[in-house]
Amino acid sequence: DKEIKTLGNVRFEYDILDNLTASVSAGIDFTEVINKNIQPPNSLRAITNAVGEFRGTQFEGTSRDTRKNVQTSLVYNTTFNEKHFLKVSAFTELIDDDLSGFNLFQNGLFEGLVGTGAGFVPGNTQNDDGEFLFIPTVGSFQNNVTQFSVFGVAKYDYNDLFGFEASVRRDGSSRFSEENRFATFWSVAGRWNISEESFIKDIDWINNLKLRASYGTTGNDRIFGGHYAGLDETFDLFSLGGGFLGGTALFPSQIANPELKWEVTREFNVGIDFNLLGNRLRGNIDLYDKLSSDVFAGRPNTLISGGFGEIGANVAEVSNKGVELYVAYDVLRSNDGLNLSVFFNGSANRNRVEALPQVEADDNGDIILDRGERAVEAVGQPFNSFFVTEWAGVNPANGRPLYRTRDGELTETFSDADRRFTGKSSLPTYQGGFGANLSYKGFDLGANFSYVADVWRNNGTFGVIEDQTLLGITNASTTLLDAWTEPGQVTAIPALNTGATRNLLHDRYLEDASYVRLRNLTASYTFRGLDKLNLPFDNIRVFAQGENLVTWTAWRGFDPEFSPFNVSDFFAFPSPQIFTIGLDVDF
Repeated sequence: DKEIKTLGNVRFEYDILDNLTASVSAGIDFTEVINKNIQPPNSLRAITNAVGEFRGTQFEGTSRDTRKNVQTSLVYNTTFNEKHFLKVSAFTELIDDDLSGFNLFQNGLFEGLVGTGAGFVPGNTQNDDGEFLFIPTVGSFQNNVTQFSVFGVAKYDYNDLFGFEASVRRDGSSRFSEENRFATFWSVAGRWNISEESFIKDIDWINNLKLRASYGTTGNDRIFGGHYAGLDETFDLFSLGGGFLGGTALFPSQIANPELKWEVTREFNVGIDFNLLGNRLRGNIDLYDKLSSDVFAGRPNTLISGGFGEIGANVAEVSNKGVELYVAYDVLRSNDGLNLSVFFNGSANRNRVEALPQVEADDNGDIILDRGERAVEAVGQPFNSFFVTEWAGVNPANGRPLYRTRDGELTETFSDADRRFTGKSSLPTYQGGFGANLSYKGFDLGANFSYVADVWRNNGTFGVIEDQTLLGITNASTTLLDAWTEPGQVTAIPALNTGATRNLLHDRYLEDASYVRLRNLTASYTFRGLDKLNLPFDNIRVFAQGENLVTWTAWRGFDPEFSPFNVSDFFAFPSPQIFTIGLDVDF
């Protein structure tokens, strides 16, 4: 892989009046990536994946990602009567991003010419069955997304005691049809510096105390995730494929939904900032209540449409309510340079799907989206709630898997009809971090821990290594040594002849992925005052650092850390341990 990246920005500013300033800025972020992946004909993978006389494969691809941003602004600010401060700003912003590329895949390479175009087996080469297996596959793509925004912000402050702020913006996105392209969002906020009041100023141990509150709306146009995802959901799409009598045919590959529109989040927030005890104790507490409406998801669709089981739509309302806390305390402050501070930050969040207005209730009264998945969206449940049949172990009499029905009875027959909500989700309830910093003269030692709690994930990796049907082709877990072999044996591993269960929608491999991780540990020493020795530099700092050093978890996979939208682990690459030594010099 080769990568070229260029970043650039230019800004012009002009003072029209003493209190009125105009500016324009333009920036670009360009990335080009060139990939080449070759499996030589004599490599093990090429041999095992051989499809004809000639082995080996070569893939080459080039992609260019160009992101451009242009922003203009007009800012007016003034102070009158020495107590009133006013700032009014107006902005426009244009974002235009483009991703394009080309790729080639060749199956069949000549030994000795690997890595060159001359090494490709000609596409007109046939095997013994008359098949053309070595025709190169080529492809190209181009994606473009554009946003245009007009917005304004007004701020007012009275004598550093009260402050108010309001904003309004009009955003447009190329992801939507012309009818729904633009939407308006707004916010209001206020603050009260309580510590500036006369009845607080005389209290020595209160250094700063501020009360904040805000309410507003924000928009999201990222349909189904990534930056370049969901660009064509409002279009009917077609593809080429095999037709009548082996001919080429044009057939629909996507049904348009021109009614797609912005996802909107309404949020109320109230918080307190504090500095106490001579600024030894500081932090903030925030309470929030968010409601996201018109949330993007796949809406079930009639198969009469030609086999399209779902269509992208605004289908849900999701709420998030919780509290966030940050606190830091200076345990030691001394004149001889010995200092110790500790800190903690954390959040507790309650997520809930409030509505799925385009989905009907089933026979049990549940309103569920993505019913065929292990984790679903359902009214009254958290996002990505696990909806599975309960695994009940192994029948000691015959070694067969046991499941529990919705009525609580034991059965050896797995059924999707017995699925129920577990109360578990891939979204964590609690997360945050804590740590400490110690310094003495030139020595510094810092430790930073992170944690996530009440989060669940399906361990697909462990399901593979405990799958007795794969014993002939994969490594296996030593737990299979405990497989059932005789009547009366109590074990958690079914008999080896009972077949695979890992792909069934049960909770056998649903595991607690909570963890505490030593995220960072840094030790350093700074040589100061070197300028007095007439050296060409002032300070030298040497340091050693370790990342992801230790993890405490009950998770049996490679790594408990994952995206909250990834409900199952399947040999995901773990977070690496990184060790760094370095030298910083100030000239």
